[in-house]
Amino acid sequence: MYTRVYRILVLDDDTLSLYQTMSVLKQRDYLVVGAATVEQARWWLSQWPIDLLVSAVRMRGIGGLQFLNASRAQYPELAGLLLGTEEDRAIETDAWRHGAQLMIRPFDHPRLLMTVAEVLAAIRRRQRWPRKMVSPPLPITIEGAHGSLVNVSYGGLRFEFDGESYDLPSPMTLEVPDAGLRVRGELVWSARARNGVSTLCGVGILDDDPVAEWRRFVDQMPETN
Repeated sequence: MYTRVYRILVLDDDTLSLYQTMSVLKQRDYLVVGAATVEQARWWLSQWPIDLLVSAVRMRGIGGLQFLNASRAQYPELAGLLLGTEEDRAIETDAWRHGAQLMIRPFDHPRLLMTVAEVLAAIRRRQRWPRKMVSPPLPITIEGAHGSLVNVSYGGLRFEFDGESYDLPSPMTLEVPDAGLRVRGELVWSARARNGVSTLCGVGILDDDPVAEWRRFVDQMPETN
């Protein structure tokens, strides 16, 4: 049976930490590449369909979470894991709201491998079902904020709205008035849209077996080519 090989990019301007992290991840069947600069990381992102960015929180010139969010404007499905110290605890909530996890150094190798496996398992869950475009986009209400529903699958949805993702709670209630639909979801990722004004958000439906009404709604959407 074919097993999907996940691609991981490690970003850290501390060369020793970079190679230590890469060495641990290579103990598993992952394709692992490293970057000591943001420029190198951008090059890898342009060359490979990277699944997971493992980045140091603090680097010269840009923070790991800032780089992750900027990268998601072009690669919105990119998952994130941030590596920091106790001094970085302050960003933990912000990281979580942007669908990224924070690990505090020092940590043992098995814990890093376990956390990475959990993040990749979440990717597998999101990719179980085909994604369908919503064309034209439908109006959607997210905890009182208004946006546009742009694509859907049995496991989740993507919407765009004029605002910042940190204004949204997670879990959240989403309503599609035109379909008379109301579902609960959890923020998985967010990124600035290409227009630089609005925000794109990916949300996972909060049901292991999504509600029948949501499945029927997704089924009504034409297949995406």
